[in-house]
Amino acid sequence: MNLFSLCRGWLPAFLLLLAGTVAAQPAPIFVLNSQDADVSVIDATSWKEMRRIPTGKEPHHLYLTPDEKSVIVANATADSLTFIDPRTADVQRTIRGVLDPYHLRFSPDMKWLVTAGNRLHHVDMYRWDGKDWPPAGAFLPARRPATSTSTRRARRPT
Repeated sequence: MNLFSLCRGWLPAFLLLLAGTVAAQPAPIFVLNSQDADVSVIDATSWKEMRRIPTGKEPHHLYLTPDEKSVIVANATADSLTFIDPRTADVQRTIRGVLDPYHLRFSPDMKWLVTAGNRLHHVDMYRWDGKDWPPAGAFLPARRPATSTSTRRARRPT
């Protein structure tokens, strides 16, 4: 048996595995630059900044959507949310008119997006279906909200 016939069976599988390993780049790392109103995109292999994405004034928190197709950046003073592709770092869309989205959190069932507004002292809830997210309610907490969390016993607004 010659070397060619010996390698013929496993060589295509090895090359396919190698190509998949080389092509599978690690996802970029996102760093918020609140005073600069942008997000640094860091290469996860070289740890170097690849570029910056303008987001709007005071990006303070970011959160991965339930389907993991977007990273949402909350731009508190710009009253907007910027959606970024977590794999390519391309801006997918910007939603304006979201009052003071300082902090973000999804409910445990991933059907509700909660934004806590620190500057304007309020909490907003949105229904989440992956495409649209109509407002579901808002309330003014007794104290200024800075972050939010939820439990499995949390109930949806009525």
